[in-house]
Amino acid sequence: MSGVRFEAVRFTPVEPTDGKFPGVELPGVKIVVTDRNLAEPSRIAAALLWALARTTPDSLVFRVPRYDEHFGVARLREALVAGADPDSLMAAEQPAVDTWRAGVERYLIYR
Repeated sequence: MSGVRFEAVRFTPVEPTDGKFPGVELPGVKIVVTDRNLAEPSRIAAALLWALARTTPDSLVFRVPRYDEHFGVARLREALVAGADPDSLMAAEQPAVDTWRAGVERYLIYR
């Protein structure tokens, strides 16, 4: 993925909010942004959700309303969990994203 690098790491949760694995060393992935102008957070999130759904479906739990707000619609989460290709899904949503950006452009104070 452009603009990011993934690194294997180990970490130990301390007081995890979901109550899972407190004090247990676990494998994880660190996302390092190498070029913020190329990194696409939504595409990264979609790819990670897709990968988690394929590798650990029994451990994947959502706080549905809150999670779906990140993608804007539940159907994207549902499609990713069902195995749909994240790049194709995000490409199909790009016209809607472009329309939204054009509509809010005048309100943005940071560029």
